[in-house]
Amino acid sequence: DIPFEARPEEKALRELCQTIDAARGEYIRDVFGADWRDVTHYDLALDTGDLGVDSSTDLIEAAVRAADSPTS
Repeated sequence: DIPFEARPEEKALRELCQTIDAARGEYIRDVFGADWRDVTHYDLALDTGDLGVDSSTDLIEAAVRAADSPTS
């Protein structure tokens, strides 16, 4: 654990996240010509922080099985 007095302030962490997100977005735009925030680019989105690892894994496995099964 990081001692409380050594932890960065929340504002600084939010700014860091925004800077990193902007750089990643620029990279995706430059390389792929896409906006990473466009939901049509994703087949499945999960909030793993809310669902947890086990539930997220179960959902991913179910989605893969469904995608692999022949349709009638």
